[in-house]
Amino acid sequence: MTAGRIVEVAVQLPVFGIYHYRVPPKVDSIAKVGSRVLVPVGNRGISGVIVAEANGGFDESKVRNIDAVIDL
Repeated sequence: MTAGRIVEVAVQLPVFGIYHYRVPPKVDSIAKVGSRVLVPVGNRGISGVIVAEANGGFDESKVRNIDAVIDL
């Protein structure tokens, strides 16, 4: 398992729910609630917004990394 905090990300897709992503160390200092991020969904990258720090209730082995923070 990769180290890093896990956040909840709302994506612009016609699906219900929030997705969990790991914040990699290279963007940890700039990835905050309200930041726009690029995240992997299936085989493509989708923009989303960090809405909260995650509090559990998900399978950490399936959590993928944020690809990039769009807003610096």
